[in-house]
Amino acid sequence: MVQLGKYQHFKGAVYEVTGCSDFCTGDELIPLVHYRSLDHNMSWTRTEEDFSALVDGVPRFKLIEPLDNADELLVETIKLNKQIWDQCKESDPAWMVNGSGKALLYLVGDKISFALSIRLITRERAEELLNMVKEWN
Repeated sequence: MVQLGKYQHFKGAVYEVTGCSDFCTGDELIPLVHYRSLDHNMSWTRTEEDFSALVDGVPRFKLIEPLDNADELLVETIKLNKQIWDQCKESDPAWMVNGSGKALLYLVGDKISFALSIRLITRERAEELLNMVKEWN
């Protein structure tokens, strides 16, 4: 799997891999890499095989700055959502529509699901994070 981070194209431009996914042809799943230009407002998708291929003996893309702390960033985002939730609850208790806190789980669960969908985290890590959020209630 291609790691999230910044890559230099063999022609010199720098790109950021924003996620990975799979394309289903009906018979097989084809791993895809999603990336964006840091110089232009454009995004692309290539197969993982094509993204990782050699061009004239040189890697098409070379990792120059890995995103090593992606999991930490996700956890920080989840905790920030919890802080915002608590502040809203304190300032206006009627704001919380669902007294059981399931709305918070839904809000944070959406971020966890997205992170899982782009292969930022594993299914096991997603379950750990959801359990952490459930313990807040």
